Amino acid sequence: MNEAGGRAVILRGMGNCGFFVNSDFVPGSILAFNDLLLSWKVDALEDITPDHFAIASAVDPPLDLIVIGTGASTEPLDPGLLRELRRIAPVEVSSTYHACATFNLMNAEERNVMAAILAVSEEDQEDE
Repeated sequence: MNEAGGRAVILRGMGNCGFFVNSDFVPGSILAFNDLLLSWKVDALEDITPDHFAIASAVDPPLDLIVIGTGASTEPLDPGLLRELRRIAPVEVSSTYHACATFNLMNAEERNVMAAILAVSEEDQEDE
């Protein structure tokens, strides 16, 4: 867990299986909130369960959007998972690259956003 010290979390880029967040490199997949960053122990889309989003229902004020980055390309979420998440907030599913951009835009607008983003290897990034 990494609190951003009261400053906004900014996803500055992707590296080999990780992210450049503010001034740090964070390996692996991440859960990002406006001013909080958590390591997310998920390696593949099929590993994602509703339990991974339990924290989202506890956010106050409620989330405006949940952004999910599915890897090098946009992949569909399990319909049951999507249904569960939509009970918490609207959901946008996109590639990891686009999920980072959406998160940054929403955060810059001071909207209450959560991003669950799968890390992408450099090889997969080149294929995008």
